[in-house]
Formats: sequence, structure tokens, C-alpha cells
Amino acid sequence: MYKRIAAILVCAASVVLFFLNPAKNIQNVSTGVLIWATSVLPALFPFFFLSKLLIELDAFGGLSTLLSKPTQKIFGAPPAASYIFLLSVVCGYPMGAKLTAEFYEKGALDKTQCLKLATFCSTGGPIFIIGTVGGVYLKSAAAGAIILVSHILGALANGLLYRRRFVSVSECGRLISRQKNNGEILGDCMQNSIISVLSVGGFVTVFYMWTQMLLSLPPLSGAGKLVQGIAGGLLEVTAGCKILADTGSAPLTVVLCCFLISLGGLCIFLQSSVFYRKCGVGSGQIMLFKLTQAIFSAAFCAPLTFLFLK
Repeated sequence: MYKRIAAILVCAASVVLFFLNPAKNIQNVSTGVLIWATSVLPALFPFFFLSKLLIELDAFGGLSTLLSKPTQKIFGAPPAASYIFLLSVVCGYPMGAKLTAEFYEKGALDKTQCLKLATFCSTGGPIFIIGTVGGVYLKSAAAGAIILVSHILGALANGLLYRRRFVSVSECGRLISRQKNNGEILGDCMQNSIISVLSVGGFVTVFYMWTQMLLSLPPLSGAGKLVQGIAGGLLEVTAGCKILADTGSAPLTVVLCCFLISLGGLCIFLQSSVFYRKCGVGSGQIMLFKLTQAIFSAAFCAPLTFLFLK
């Protein structure tokens, strides 16, 4: 009941704020769409389609078999974890959540195993971290590389932290699929990928608009760039990192960007929740996993930043 009332109040306030300055907010929406179209869509859509196609063809089996023993021994995770983690690292948010849900729906994972994977198979991608945050915002590919390495180490450390939790006795492992011809598989994969990437685009656009609305209100409108960047990043990480990059405080900015990217912000949290709810992973659990991952990532990033960035 309270969540519903809060959602109604947020939506009503957003409508009022939108019409108080429609020209600016339309521009913010356009900027959000542009960010999605130029940064998110090219990076995610091909991988959404190809990963879904590989799952339908049961092509992950060889890689999972190869890496199943180290994955099981180090993280106590099922064989599919290696494939999902690698695709999450390559593609970025919310690929890990999407693949976890798809493997669950295909019978390769149970709910407990999905919880296990949610602790470390949720990462940003190198295109965004090195290209956008490092190269464009921070004007330093080295800073982007440090953030990426710290981010991945934080995810792995987070998996180790929860290693002895969410232990499953299930024998899941093989995909359960009905027989389809190649045309059906291609059509289903394309439709699924388009819907998923459009959903991500909607979240990115709306949360970019909400972030700009929030930052235009007191007391944040009069706050410094550091406070605005952190507040914005808690909603939408791209906007937060962009603002933080303008502070000019290189070591602190890099660590804060790493923390915010690993945390994901409310936008990525809700994107992931769309997929995780299909396999029984609760919102509170996702928040806890992302918070501990962000703390680990920042802890790795701080010494690396002071060692390698002058």
C-alpha cells in the first residue's frame, strides 16, 4: 500500500515538474534517448540477440563444462555461471540478470542458483566504462581501465563473500527446450531482444529526465558538483559520472565513479529487477548484493588510482 502511494506521488510530482518547464524537460528526454541510441543500443542489442540465440541452440554447454570445476570450487556456483559472468562482463548491464532469468526459464537454474549468480554476475561493460566514462567523461583511458579492473574484481570478491550462502542441491544443468525450426528460433530471438533493449531504453530515458528534475530542485540545485554527481548517480549512473567528471578531483572522482557503476543506481536496479523477478530474486537481496559489490570495487579502485594515476 505504502509503495503504491509513494509511486503515485512520484509520478504526480514528475508531471507537475515536467509542465513547469516543458522545453527543458523535452530536451532532457531527447538527451536520454540519444544516450540510449548512441551508447546503449549498439553495445547491448547484438549481444542480446546472439546470447539468446546461443541459449536456444544450447551452445553454452562446452564452455560451461570447461569452466564448471573452477566455478564450482571457487564460487560454489552452477556450470552456467561461467557463461553468464563472461557475457555480463563483455556486454554490461543488465545482461547478467537477463541471462540468469532465461537460464531459469529453460530449466538450467533453480531459484537458489539464481540468487548465487546475482551476487557476482551483474556488471557494467567495457564500452561504457572505458569508452564513455574513461575516454569521454574523465578524458583518461587509464582511469577507465582502472575502474573496469576494480569493478570486475569487486564482482568476483562479492561472489566469494556469498560463497557459502544460497547452496542448492538441485540437479539443474541442462536446458529444457521444445523443438523449433531455425526460422522460429531466429524470430523468437529477434522479438525477445527488441523488447528487452526497448525496455532498457525506456528506463534510461525516464531516469535521465528524473535525474535532471531532481538536480534542478533545492537543495541540490545549489549544491556542489560532487554532491550533485553522487545524488544523480544514485538514480542514473551515466548522468552521475558525467557530473562527477566536471569536479576536476581526479583520484576521488575515479573512485566515486567506480562505486556508482558497481552499485548501478536505481535505473539499473529496476532494469535488472524486471528479469530477476522471473526467477524469484527479491528487490532487497539485489540491493544488498549491489551495495557490497560497490564497496569491494571502491576498495580495489582507491589504491590502484593512487598508484597508477598521476
